[in-house]
Amino acid sequence: MVGKATLDEILSSLSTVEKNIGRPINPTVYSIPEFKSKLAGGSHLLTAVLKGRKVFVLGDEDELRKVGGVRLAPLLTQRSMLSGGSGNW
Repeated sequence: MVGKATLDEILSSLSTVEKNIGRPINPTVYSIPEFKSKLAGGSHLLTAVLKGRKVFVLGDEDELRKVGGVRLAPLLTQRSMLSGGSGNW
């Protein structure tokens, strides 16, 4: 997660998504400056996450691209996960 949300706020929002995908989600929260710094430093975690499928709780691919300046892989939207849909797998 990138932004101002607290870990508690994020965890409460993810419980429905976890149930729909059948596995736990282990979020990491970064401020925007911290995200940019880690990305510029070649963080293996961020590189892997950015290349993989994503669930956007707030915002979208365009916003994340603007923050990180990167091209992102196809995403899995929260709306499709919350409705029980398969998303963009």
